[in-house]
Amino acid sequence: MAKDFSNPKKLGFMRVLQFFFAFNVIVTISLLAFLIKGSYELEFSNILDFVNLIFDSISFWLIWQRKRLARHFIIGFSLFNIFIGTAFNIATGHFSLVGQLFSCTPDLILLAYFLTSRRAKAVLTQPFDAEVKQRELAKDLDCYQPRTWAFWRNIIIYFCVFSVLGHWMEIVYCSFMNVFGIVDADSLVWDDPMYPFLVYGVGVVVCALVLMPLKTALVARRATLVSAGIQFFAVTVVVCMLMELAMVFMLVGIACFELIPAQLLGLFTSEPEVFAIGTHAFHIIGLSFLPAVLSLIFPVFFQAIGAALPSILLSLTRQIFCLIPVFWFFSRIDLSYAWFAFPIAEVITGTLGLIFYARRVHIWGRLEQAAQTARRKGAVVMKMITAIINKRDSGEVCAALTEAGYYFTRMSSTGGFLTGGNTTLLIGTPEERVPQAISIIREHCSRRTEKISSNVQLATPSAPYPTEVTVGGATLFVSDVTQFEKI
Repeated sequence: MAKDFSNPKKLGFMRVLQFFFAFNVIVTISLLAFLIKGSYELEFSNILDFVNLIFDSISFWLIWQRKRLARHFIIGFSLFNIFIGTAFNIATGHFSLVGQLFSCTPDLILLAYFLTSRRAKAVLTQPFDAEVKQRELAKDLDCYQPRTWAFWRNIIIYFCVFSVLGHWMEIVYCSFMNVFGIVDADSLVWDDPMYPFLVYGVGVVVCALVLMPLKTALVARRATLVSAGIQFFAVTVVVCMLMELAMVFMLVGIACFELIPAQLLGLFTSEPEVFAIGTHAFHIIGLSFLPAVLSLIFPVFFQAIGAALPSILLSLTRQIFCLIPVFWFFSRIDLSYAWFAFPIAEVITGTLGLIFYARRVHIWGRLEQAAQTARRKGAVVMKMITAIINKRDSGEVCAALTEAGYYFTRMSSTGGFLTGGNTTLLIGTPEERVPQAISIIREHCSRRTEKISSNVQLATPSAPYPTEVTVGGATLFVSDVTQFEKI
């Protein structure tokens, strides 16, 4: 009886390889970070070790996810290691056949196994298709649960990885600044690649918690998880940099209010009574800058996502419902207490914003889970495409959509630079057919230049002359359909 190698839970020798990949990553990072930190140089051999460290991490993840790419990746990298190692030893004059065979033994084992193993060919079968993408999305939704191990596992990974990656960005910056003699060349803080900057880890963890719905949306709309991960990484880096810059300005403001209030007041007044009141007020108001981060961000966030009611409510809460009444109440007791209205208003508004945000994330998660459940049950998830196109392209677009089996409503409209005639199409279609509809519209709606007559007021009478303008193209909006019925 032929042996079945297709059971994804039985990895065989790949389980051993996974163990050694993980062991090598943990031991290497531990040695670099704690034992030999600062005592090594970034030579070619050390750079190759870093590359192999990344290879081990990627290989472990690919086997764990049962990705078909794992075989090709490991085979290709094994050949790369053999070629590069041999070429480097020949170039440096250290080549010997026995020594080279010994150093290439792990790569030869990997190469032989993944070229011949029937189990690897049978188990590593998962592509980055739509089904796998939706399954990964469901996992991400499930992971956004603070009471689960997966949630805290991801948080720990984010913290550890980005603490080092953030430091690498510091290395690039400090290397550039060292050209001008601004940074101490002997400082291991920036010279050591494995020196962790924990502030970056904390920042990315905060961003991951705040931006998790964005990550979910990117995964849902990208063809591969890799592209979604790269885009989310770029957004996270930008947000971290902006947070760091904003924190610097905020801390400078707090320091000024707490340390030099008299100097600040001296710019506007010299009255002793104002100095006495203002110095006390500045000490208390300065404390409100920290909670003000949340109370100022959340109204803008809800406004950006189109949730006007929470945004307005938070703004009114901060100014009308909290600051003014609390200030008036404390001022009736003593003016020195009235300044506490500022931190109180910021804390209440920030807390309310967190509650609104958590509720919004919960709603998004329920909607996505409902969509996933509908897909598993075979229900049709509908989308509405609103396409605004040039009237000259409408005939070809409508004919192509009709031929492809799409149903739509056609309306005449005007707009654009020339206020010319447009056609607005309302296309209701299942979610899986949205890309095809967009492709059809893109194919038949090309941008082009046209000449129009223009009169220019000159000193002498002149005739109209032609001016080139760009017309055509299409503007598309794709929205969710909460309920679809065909009566």
